[in-house]
Amino acid sequence: PEKRQFFLENADLFSNFGYDRIRPFFSRRIGLDVPIVAGMRLSGNLSENTRIGVMDIQTKSDVSKGLAAENFAVFSVQQKLFERSNLGLILVNKQALNFDSKLHDQSSEYNRTMGLEYNYASSNNHWDGKLLFLSAFSPEIKTDRQIWASHLSYTSNNWFFKGSLERVGAQIDAQVGYIPRVAYWKWGYDMGYLSYLKNNNFLVSHGPKIALSSFYNFDNDQTDHFSKLSYFFNFTNRSNLSFFYNKEFIQLQSAFDPTRFGIQELLAGSEHRFNSHGFNFQSKPQSLMTYSVEFEKGGFFQNGQKATTNITMGYRFQPYVNLSALVNYNNIQMPAPWNENQFWLIGAKSDITFTRNLFFTNIFQHNNQKKLWAFNSRLQWRYQEASDIFIVFNSREEQLIGNGKNWSLSFKINYWLNP
Repeated sequence: PEKRQFFLENADLFSNFGYDRIRPFFSRRIGLDVPIVAGMRLSGNLSENTRIGVMDIQTKSDVSKGLAAENFAVFSVQQKLFERSNLGLILVNKQALNFDSKLHDQSSEYNRTMGLEYNYASSNNHWDGKLLFLSAFSPEIKTDRQIWASHLSYTSNNWFFKGSLERVGAQIDAQVGYIPRVAYWKWGYDMGYLSYLKNNNFLVSHGPKIALSSFYNFDNDQTDHFSKLSYFFNFTNRSNLSFFYNKEFIQLQSAFDPTRFGIQELLAGSEHRFNSHGFNFQSKPQSLMTYSVEFEKGGFFQNGQKATTNITMGYRFQPYVNLSALVNYNNIQMPAPWNENQFWLIGAKSDITFTRNLFFTNIFQHNNQKKLWAFNSRLQWRYQEASDIFIVFNSREEQLIGNGKNWSLSFKINYWLNP
C-alpha cells in the first residue's frame, strides 16, 4: 500500500476512482524503478458541488534499465449530483521525454487513460451503485482497450444484496493504473440477512451471508469460480464473530509458482479445486486493548493443504501513545518438489503524540518469504493550520544487522494557501 504522504493527501480524488482491481491511477507505479525528480499536486473545492485535483510528477531516465525520463500527469474532477450522488472524470497521461525506442525499450512513447464514473446513492441510504467506463491509449494498442463495470446494492435493517458485472478488454494497458487481469468478463453477487434480538444482553444480531463470483473468457468458458458461505454474530459490546466455508475453482491463465521460491511452476491451463473453512473474531473497538484473530484451513494448489493464522493487536495509552502489531503465519504442504513451506509476516507500529502539533510514527516489518526487514520512521510538526514539516527515514535490508546500504532520509514541507 502507498505510504508516501504526497500521494495520500486527498487521495480519493485520484486513487479511489474505479474498483479495487480496476484502478486507472495507482500511485505505486511512480518512482519505484527510477527516482522522482519533482512533483506538484493541487486539490480542493471549486464550489460547494465541484472538487478538482491536478497532479504532475517527473522521474529521471535510466538507460541501464531501458527507461526514459517520464512525466506523469493526472487530472480529476468530481461533480456532485442530486443529494448524495456524483459524476467523476479522470485523465492520466504518462509521457516519455526524449524517447528513443532503442535506448528506452522498457518505456512507451506515451500511455493515456481516460475514465468516467457515476456513483449513485439514494437519499434513504438503502441503494448505492456505480457505472464505470475506462479506455487506455498507447501507440501499440488499437483495439479492445475498454473496460465496462458496474454494481448495484441494497441495504436495509435486515437484508443486504449486491450484484456486479465487469468486462475488461484483452488489450487494455493502463500503465499508471492497477488492472492485474485482462480479457475476461465477470459476474458476482452477495446476499445476506440479519436477525435482530430484543432484550438480549449478550447478542444483538446474527445471520447468514453468501457470496459468489465467476470469471469467463471471451469464448464464454468459465476460468474461475469462488463461493463463500458465512454466518455472523454481532454482540452487544460491538465485538463480532463469523464462521465461513469457501469453495474455489481456478484454471491458471499463466504459469504460476505457488511458493514464489522458484522451485517449480504449475502449468498454464491446469485446473485446481479446493475448499477451506475458518473463523474470524474482532474484539470490541472501544477498549484500550483491541485484537482480532482469523484462522483458515483447507486445500491448496496441486492437492496441497494450507493453514493460515492472522493476529492483530493494539493498545492505546490515552492520549499520547498508540501501539499495534500483526502476526501472519502460513503453513503450506504440497507434494514434491515443493514439500512443506512456512511463511511469517511480523509487523509493529507506534504512534506517539508529543503535543497537539508534534507527532512521531515508527513502523517495523519482517517478511521471511522475501527475507526482508523494513523500517520507517516519520517526525511530523504541524507549524500552522494544515501546514506540516516532515522528516522521514526509510530502511529496507535483507539482514537485520547489515551494511545499511538501502536507506533514505527525506525532508518535506507543506504550506496551506488560505486566502
